[in-house]
Amino acid sequence: YTQILRNDPDNADANYLLGTVYHQTGDNITAESMILKAVNLHPDRLSYRINLGVVYESSGKLQEAEKTYSEALSLNPDDPLVLFNLANCYTAQKKFEDAVSCYRRVVSMNPGHVAAFGSLGYCCLALDQLENARDALAEAHKLDPANPDYQYNLGICYQRTGALDTALEL
Repeated sequence: YTQILRNDPDNADANYLLGTVYHQTGDNITAESMILKAVNLHPDRLSYRINLGVVYESSGKLQEAEKTYSEALSLNPDDPLVLFNLANCYTAQKKFEDAVSCYRRVVSMNPGHVAAFGSLGYCCLALDQLENARDALAEAHKLDPANPDYQYNLGICYQRTGALDTALEL
């Protein structure tokens, strides 16, 4: 990519791809700069915006990530990856109601998205929406019974609703 960029520094794909390589090696400062350049060159590329959001999240820049994912949603309001990433960003900021809304959209589009069910359950648990949390976590546990986080959170949910025996059976 560096050779391409020597000859064509405004090659959006090369900037984006090299930026993703820098991100994978942990150099988020360079990654951010290169992917942001790609976004500015081609603001309509959804993948550029998604990965810029990922870099921002990795750098702890959650407000920038939220803004970037929201901009990506303006390009495709029903993209489940953007919605899932935005929901995760909301969760990291403890904006649980916003996260729940996004996770619900994801699972409605992809009923096998186990991570979205697990995260939806976690957020509902944080909001003390115990029935919703139980339903989402039970689905996550059904889809991935070996995941200890889903099992633990489901157990907490049962315990909080007074179903201690059910919690202990997990």
